[in-house]
Amino acid sequence: MDAAWVVAVANLEAYDFFPARGIALSHVRAEEKKWGVPILVDLKGTLGQSPWSLPKKTSSVLLLDGGGQVVFRYSGRMKEKDMEAFFEALGELLGQGGPQESRP
Repeated sequence: MDAAWVVAVANLEAYDFFPARGIALSHVRAEEKKWGVPILVDLKGTLGQSPWSLPKKTSSVLLLDGGGQVVFRYSGRMKEKDMEAFFEALGELLGQGGPQESRP
C-alpha cells in the first residue's frame, strides 16, 4: 500500500432503484471475488463530479502512487492492450519489470 493503490469504481447511479440495485450490487460483489480487488460503488454519481470527474455511464479504474497521484486512469471495458498498460504501470510502481512480471 505504500507504493500503489488500485481503486475500482462501479457507477451504479442508473440502477439505484428496487430491484435493480440489488442485482447490480450482487454482480459487483461477484467481480470483487473474481479479481480479488475491492470495488467501490457510487450509487449517486458523486465521482462524476469534480475533482474526479469520472464518466457517469461506465465504470473506471484508477491506479494511484503512494502519494495519491493518479498514474493510470481508464474508464469502460478494458481491452488486452489496456490491461497490459495497467499492469505495466503497476509493475513500475512496485519496482518490477514489464506487465508479465506484475500479473498476479
